[in-house]
Amino acid sequence: MNTKDANELKRGAGYLKEKAILGLSKVTGNELDRAIFKVTSHKLKAPKEKYMQRVLAATHGHCNNKSHKGRDVCPYIVAELEKRLHTHNWIVILKTMVTFHRLLRDGSAEVNNVIQENRNIFCTRNIKDISESTEGAIQGVFIRQYLYYLEERTSAQRKLGVSRRIESNDFSLFLRSLDADTLGAVFDILLEQLAALVEIGYTETIVDNFCSMEAFQMLVNDGKLLYQIISDRSIFILDRFTGFTLTQKKEWVEHFRRYITTGEKLRTLFSSIRNSKRIFHDPPPELKPIPMSLLDSLERDVRLSSLQPEHTTESLESLGITRDNSNPQEINASAPPDGSSLYSSVEQEYPWDKQSDKSKVAIDDLFGRPSGTDNNYQAFADSKPLQAPMGQEFSFAPASNASLPGFANEGALSNANFSGGWVPTPNASGMQQPPGTQFAPNNAM
Repeated sequence: MNTKDANELKRGAGYLKEKAILGLSKVTGNELDRAIFKVTSHKLKAPKEKYMQRVLAATHGHCNNKSHKGRDVCPYIVAELEKRLHTHNWIVILKTMVTFHRLLRDGSAEVNNVIQENRNIFCTRNIKDISESTEGAIQGVFIRQYLYYLEERTSAQRKLGVSRRIESNDFSLFLRSLDADTLGAVFDILLEQLAALVEIGYTETIVDNFCSMEAFQMLVNDGKLLYQIISDRSIFILDRFTGFTLTQKKEWVEHFRRYITTGEKLRTLFSSIRNSKRIFHDPPPELKPIPMSLLDSLERDVRLSSLQPEHTTESLESLGITRDNSNPQEINASAPPDGSSLYSSVEQEYPWDKQSDKSKVAIDDLFGRPSGTDNNYQAFADSKPLQAPMGQEFSFAPASNASLPGFANEGALSNANFSGGWVPTPNASGMQQPPGTQFAPNNAM
């Protein structure tokens, strides 16, 4: 007996075993086993929705028994379905994959956890050779591509969390709570899942039965949802792209490069399905091509941003400029400095030779003191501020007979008893009178 005949015999034995289990389930009333074998039967048609709903309901706890054959319901369902993958019949394998796909989408969180814990379920190495038959050889390529997508979907679900399935409203709320930095990782996870989906090839020879059409219908549904989610978040990023830092812009340009490439492949896949002779109950939409000018404008923005230096705030300390506190000078803001302190500060500022009168610079040289007023001027410099009588204000007028605006008149100057070159007259300037001088209000003069 050659290998082909042996495989045919095994497929026949599997069919007889399936019929025996289905007959026994009617007697024992084991509805769960009956539903599992019905959705993965040898008949070349899509899994019957009636039995699919029973399997899904059992994962949510709607079952007569909480355990089955000594195991919890969800681990038992996953184990029985995994056994159905290890067969030479491509129909059973494909229908089992469709059932797993439904569990990932509509099953409970518990059954999703069980599937993710067993990472070898969708490993292509565990699939037996189905290429002996002509139909098996044709469907074998699609089955391996489908297995790879289910593995990527399981991996993406593991990274995102069981409670964040792309079909749930919680996942949509979760996405809207992310900013540009935290969204990047989730964006990559979704792109990886979509990239695995678009690698599946569609041909008329593969989709020549209702079982394959059901599988492609579920793939179309996943593709539409993934593309909608990714496109929505892409618009969110594009609206804020100009305000990003240079590092953020570079990262998102790479994300958009992958998004545009994957989106074009999805558009080609959907176009092939839509233009085929097969009629799907929920056909894929017509996707518009993403313009390459979008990526060009983003890259141009990155180049312009790299030419502009980022604005940074520098402090004096960061520039090496520090304050010298070795000789701090205290300033008394309550009263202005008198003449002696001013003179001493000038000498400190200009420490010329004090022994030489020619080189000595005093306050007189700086401020141009009039000659012949040594005593009075020094007395004025050493005196304390003179307090004016209540209601009077002082000012100084030049000791000259010339009348100047704002100074005392000629009569006031002749009556003033002042040995220096200035006489005090009251005005609104608030000046003070040197000691040893007399003053009179303007109205008294």
